[in-house]
Amino acid sequence: MKTINKVISLNILILLLPVLFISHSQNIGKELDLLKEKTFSVSPGQLLEVKTDVGDIIIKTWTKNDVNVKIFGDDDAKRKMEFSFDQNEKGVKIFGEKLGGGFFTWFSNIDLKYEVIVPVDFDVDLKTSGGDLVAKELHGDLSFKTSGGDIYLKNVEGTLDGSTSGGDITVFEFKGNINAATSGGDIQIESDNGFINAATSGGDIFLKASEGAIKAETSGGDISLSYFGENKGVKLGTSGGDIDVLLPSDFNANVELKTSGGDITSNFSKNKMTTISKSKLIGEFNKGGSNFICKTSGGDIIVKEK
Repeated sequence: MKTINKVISLNILILLLPVLFISHSQNIGKELDLLKEKTFSVSPGQLLEVKTDVGDIIIKTWTKNDVNVKIFGDDDAKRKMEFSFDQNEKGVKIFGEKLGGGFFTWFSNIDLKYEVIVPVDFDVDLKTSGGDLVAKELHGDLSFKTSGGDIYLKNVEGTLDGSTSGGDITVFEFKGNINAATSGGDIQIESDNGFINAATSGGDIFLKASEGAIKAETSGGDISLSYFGENKGVKLGTSGGDIDVLLPSDFNANVELKTSGGDITSNFSKNKMTTISKSKLIGEFNKGGSNFICKTSGGDIIVKEK
């Protein structure tokens, strides 16, 4: 009987998928209504927390010592979402929760967006199970987590702990330390004066960085790095792609380049190599220094001097 019920449920799901897809497609580009708006008096350096079961979250800044919250949604959001707000000595909390439960809530085509304006100096903790996370012109410690969307930041100073299960991570004009992880997307980061720890299971990694330690790993993509400044340590690894690196001519490093299934090319003029082969280069750039390690199982390694 259990097996029969499972088969029936699966058949119903298969029949419903085209209808659900059409319904979702009709929601794209639809105008959203303002569902909630609140303003809180705060102090710079406090914390904004937003936790929601679904929806995009967009963070903007201004010079006021206020947090302004606007929540936009469609008719499904009006019926199926419940919102709550809290303020304490640490800052402001916003919660969005789906009403009810069961199998079909997963397919509820809720279109929801949070727009929050905070002081420029403010910490932010965002978590959504189904949306994008965006922030610009912000100074603070950031924790961004989404199960089904992209992360985008520009002109931010502080620290970032960002993760997504199914999207891309894009960071421009960042000053500070970055931890970025995605299970199914690409990572693109431009940063100054901070370490980068970037990992993706199924995408490419593009980095432009200076004055910070770099660690980047991907299971199925390429890695590209353009680096400026003093070597603080670089470790790049991919199981199925190429590694392409551009370095300043005065880059001091202990070098280890290895590939199992490709070629190694380096035009770095000031080098002292102790091991040279098609698949391995070990030695020093300039005077030696912090480690510069590149390893790939199935691709080429190219290191160029600026």
